[in-house]
Amino acid sequence: MAKSELAGLATFVMRGKEYLVAIFSDHGLLRAETMRFVDELRSPADLGLPKKKKVSGGRVCASLRINKQ
Repeated sequence: MAKSELAGLATFVMRGKEYLVAIFSDHGLLRAETMRFVDELRSPADLGLPKKKKVSGGRVCASLRINKQ
């Protein structure tokens, strides 16, 4: 897998739930990273997130200065 730079897809069951995983080579080890089935995906509108707020450029610069300290 490392030489071909390809990944494999698989499913497995753990604790009674089926998982979709991508399996790929990572520094000489095989690693499985969980993915989502299409019916598990939600749109951002379904989450009820708050609307974006406008922030002035000065406030952003001030925040960056504080975080650098």
